[in-house]
Amino acid sequence: MQPSSLTEIDVDSLPEFLTPAKGLLYFELAGDQIGDDGEFAAGNILSVDPSLDAEPGDTVIWWTGVERTMALARIDENMSFHGLAGFAPPIAEQPAKIRGVLSGRFHPLS
Repeated sequence: MQPSSLTEIDVDSLPEFLTPAKGLLYFELAGDQIGDDGEFAAGNILSVDPSLDAEPGDTVIWWTGVERTMALARIDENMSFHGLAGFAPPIAEQPAKIRGVLSGRFHPLS
C-alpha cells in the first residue's frame, strides 16, 4: 500500500479547465491509505490559501519538517491537530509549519 501524500502542483500544470486564483497554492492528494469517509479521495486537487490565519474547524496543509513533505489536518476547538486522509497529526516535539488553509477541493473524473 502507498501512504498518503500531497504534491505541490505548479499553476502551469493544473488541468486546463481549472483557472488558478492569485495567491493560492495547489496540491494533489495521492495514496491508498486516504480512507473511505468520502471527504477526500486520491486524485483530489486541493487549493490552499497561505494568507489566511488558521481557526478552529479549519482544514490545513502543514509542512512536516521533512523536505517536501506535506500533510493534511483539521484544527479542533482547543487548537490541537487531527490528521486527515491517512496523515498523522503534527508531533509537539517536531517542527511543523502551516502552509495554508484549505480553500477548495476538486475531484477530477477518471
